Amino acid sequence: LIVLMLAVCGINYGSAYNAILANAREKIAASLEFSVSSIDDAIWSIQNVCLSVFQNVSMRTAMTKLEDQTLSSQEYSAIKNQLAIAQNLLSGKISNLVFYYDTQSLISASDGGKTQQDWYFNHVRTYENYDLAFWHGLLNGKAHVALLDATRVYERSSTVDEVVPVVIANPIMGIPAVLLADFPTSAIARTLRANAYAQDTAFAVWNDRGVLIYSNYREPDALQQMHGVGKLTDAQGNAYACVHYESTMYGWHYTALVPAATLMNEVRSVLYMILISCGLALGCACAVTIYATRKLYEPMKLMLSLVDDDEDFQHHNALKSLSHKLGQLVENRDSERETVEQFAQAYLDYSFQSLLQGEPVRAEGLFFEQLRRRVHFECNEYVCCAVRFLPKAAFYADMQDVGRMQVFERVTQILRNLFSQWENAYIIEQADHQEEPHGKNADVFFQKDS
Repeated sequence: LIVLMLAVCGINYGSAYNAILANAREKIAASLEFSVSSIDDAIWSIQNVCLSVFQNVSMRTAMTKLEDQTLSSQEYSAIKNQLAIAQNLLSGKISNLVFYYDTQSLISASDGGKTQQDWYFNHVRTYENYDLAFWHGLLNGKAHVALLDATRVYERSSTVDEVVPVVIANPIMGIPAVLLADFPTSAIARTLRANAYAQDTAFAVWNDRGVLIYSNYREPDALQQMHGVGKLTDAQGNAYACVHYESTMYGWHYTALVPAATLMNEVRSVLYMILISCGLALGCACAVTIYATRKLYEPMKLMLSLVDDDEDFQHHNALKSLSHKLGQLVENRDSERETVEQFAQAYLDYSFQSLLQGEPVRAEGLFFEQLRRRVHFECNEYVCCAVRFLPKAAFYADMQDVGRMQVFERVTQILRNLFSQWENAYIIEQADHQEEPHGKNADVFFQKDS
């Protein structure tokens, strides 16, 4: 039973191990796909809201009244209000929003103030990978939407964040204008972690140009060429289950890495559950076995004590002892049955001989019952037919007693077979003492209606 339980545990563990790993990979892929979809939705919202600013009537009206590259207080308030509305709509998605239409001034949605561009990009909010000339170059009159490479941002010379600049350049009433929204990589990381398969899952994100956007894995370059589902072992020998997914909307590449140890912990938890379940089943099976054994042993003990008063059997194999005693009972039963048959046969012979000698039958009811049971006589009246055998003298002179007895037995059997073809008959043998040498009589009894 224990071996069977161990075999069941092994089979269940093997199937559970493969099923858990496959299910884990599916869950990792599903969680990563959901995170990518959420990030794509956030980027789309940023672009859509920013584009709506350019299409706003108040914004376009304000830009048409632009004279000598200056804005009146009324037009300035209209632009500021539209930027504030956009920033509120994108709350939680962007960390900064600015608007500029020339190379001199800039309007920030965070403070609503108008600032000189060179001061803003060189001192207030500096982008590590993009200088002032780059931002001026966006005022080329061409309409386009771009997701720039990720860059660190400094505010007053201290690192604040790492962002993906979202640029929307679109002329308004013929005047070049640029709207810059900062999409922080911390928002990307927050979305990935919120839907992660496990807390210790690592991620790496690249844009469509293969430039790293975000990674909390120490060797992101080793992941860039991966596709689909696979395995990875780092320089320290740590194994990971890797899942790669590509955004169909923006072409960004995402990779999720779950430590193999985390997956094995889940497998072990299932193994422990299987072992506990099998242990409980084994305990129940042992309890049932002990209970059933006792229930079976008590009748055996009682039976053995009934057939043998010797109590020494308790120290031996009770089942073997009981089998031996029952075998003795069967032998005794067969012997007694044979004895009963011999007595019944002798009783019928004696009763018929008594009748032939004119003596009454003792226990007449038993006599007729035996006739019905053994000879199948259906009525209490019968007739007798005597058959006499008178062998010649040579029969007694030339044959031994054993041979003569065998001859008479065969003759009796021939008579029994002969008469049994027509009717049930009972045959008894008796010696004929009136002839010398002695003959043999066979008295055959039939039912009266035969």
